[in-house]
Amino acid sequence: MRRKAPPLEFIEAFVAAARTGSFRGAADKLALSPSAFSRRIRNLEDFLHAPLFDRSQASARLTPAGEQYLQAIEPAMDALFRATLDFRGEQTAGMLRIRAPHSFAISWLLQRTAKFMALNPDIEIEVTIGRGLDELRAGKVDAVIAVGPNEPHSFPQDRLIELEAAVVAAPTLLRGRTPPRHPRELAGHHVLCEEHAPNLWYTWLAAAGLDTTDSWSFTHHETLLMMYEAAAAGLGVTLGMPLFMEKYFQEGRLQACFALKQPIDYWYSLIYASEAISRRTDMRRFARWLHTEITHSQQHFADAVARAGSWEHADVPPVHQSVARVDQNPAQRRA
Repeated sequence: MRRKAPPLEFIEAFVAAARTGSFRGAADKLALSPSAFSRRIRNLEDFLHAPLFDRSQASARLTPAGEQYLQAIEPAMDALFRATLDFRGEQTAGMLRIRAPHSFAISWLLQRTAKFMALNPDIEIEVTIGRGLDELRAGKVDAVIAVGPNEPHSFPQDRLIELEAAVVAAPTLLRGRTPPRHPRELAGHHVLCEEHAPNLWYTWLAAAGLDTTDSWSFTHHETLLMMYEAAAAGLGVTLGMPLFMEKYFQEGRLQACFALKQPIDYWYSLIYASEAISRRTDMRRFARWLHTEITHSQQHFADAVARAGSWEHADVPPVHQSVARVDQNPAQRRA
């Protein structure tokens, strides 16, 4: 009697290759030799009478038929994985492998992981530093904390908060200058940017109904943390964001220049490797804790900005400004 479904080992190999984008990487993940792995893929394609991968590419890129098949079987594979974990009782504890951008991890996340592990002694967290979703696709991490624009991808995710930013500076700037008291005073100050997000100032100013001029002086820094340290040293003004600012505000090294915060089209998101991982009990506990911690930090930021005082009635003469984008050079957008 002819089989109506392919062997599960064939499907497992197919899903692994589709998720990692590499036959070799998927073979290593399944502890198979490259030739044994390739045979499983070929046998599945023979069973389905359709090519699933475009072999003219160096990477394991799916054909349209492969994309269609993956969408059809991936939920079932995730459900099978989840059911097995439930049966074996492995969903209540484990090791969470979390990837996060450098500045976010160093300035906010790492100092809080001990708190989470104290509240959840049966769960450990391993934090690695990096941007993008390549490690997620390769199955090397369970989730990525992304800070940046809401870029399209196929992974399940939870949006945590939409970011707003406020102008911040050290209490005393270089050469004894005082921080700006009004958005229109920004044109007379040195402005600090992060090189992976060169147009944040443009987005913020547009939301505030203001423009930039070609005479503005910008300095780009490699990471947000470097940018904020430069601002704390009095080297210029910059855009402060929730979470990053908490330590600086508490220590008095940075302060909001005026009580105005604007959206910058950036989000904090928790992006999962699969639906099954997103539903694991240990991951759900981490996600709830993360959301609570971020909400508290966001409120701390809002309160600190509000204490800066009103800028609307500051005695500053109006300035006519012409529109010019902050930085037209292409750059990565994830912060």
